Amino acid sequence: MKIGIPQSSIVRLGGKATKATEPLQLEKQRTNYRTTKADFMAMDQIRDLREENCTELQKAFDAYKSAYVRNPQLLGYIEFEDPEYFEAFKIPTAHDGSKLIGRNRKPIHDFYLLEEWMKGRDAGSLSYHENVLKAFKIWAMSYAERREKVKAWENALFKEQVGHVYDSGEAYNSCLASLDRMYGRKTEAILNEKRIIACTTTGAAKHGERIRAASPTVVLVEEAGEILESHVLTALGPKTDQLILIGDHKSAFLSCLFGASVLMIIADNFDPRLTATPLHLRGVTVTI
Repeated sequence: MKIGIPQSSIVRLGGKATKATEPLQLEKQRTNYRTTKADFMAMDQIRDLREENCTELQKAFDAYKSAYVRNPQLLGYIEFEDPEYFEAFKIPTAHDGSKLIGRNRKPIHDFYLLEEWMKGRDAGSLSYHENVLKAFKIWAMSYAERREKVKAWENALFKEQVGHVYDSGEAYNSCLASLDRMYGRKTEAILNEKRIIACTTTGAAKHGERIRAASPTVVLVEEAGEILESHVLTALGPKTDQLILIGDHKSAFLSCLFGASVLMIIADNFDPRLTATPLHLRGVTVTI
């Protein structure tokens, strides 16, 4: 402001402000941007989808917490992933419609053969049925081999559950991100209307996506030796052409990423010729 840049061309992102910078605060800025009726309808749809994804995520997580592979789940998985095993464990149907009897004279249920196989036993009274005979290699497996196979099935089912939690979480986060972008359009409009965006490291972190959307070509960092690299990275976008670090030459030099051209201006004992370097900030040429 002291070099003639009007307040209307500057916005400040940050916490506490002085009396001089208070009018530059983001909350004090006006813009012609208005949220349309279509925007409100889109946000309502995203909110509804967010609630659906939240419910689905909760269900997926509850299922994972109580992760215990039961026989119906195991047999359902085998049917599609290991069909030859599924055929080996299929219960034959009695021709006269009567119930088949297994060990200890108990009626045979749908998971009888699967349970017998997992326990290391043979098929018992069903050993001479066609599907069991065809799967002689499966029924000839040792108990250790069977346990290893069951463990592989269980791990695959657990992996599916984890994948379901991940996918549900991604869908939920996508809705939150979409809402955040829509809520932030006013801020983006303000930043795009300004020629200089001033911010604290906290402000840069909080509004990082908005700053990148404004596509600043030059980022200038004051007291660079006291600021962590991660704080600087939040302000760098794909269109950043120049990163200028101002600080003490005795401090640790910040790492430069993204292939941006870098100019280090030293506060103490610096070459005065560096001050002739032009700095283009949103259409304003400033000489440092």
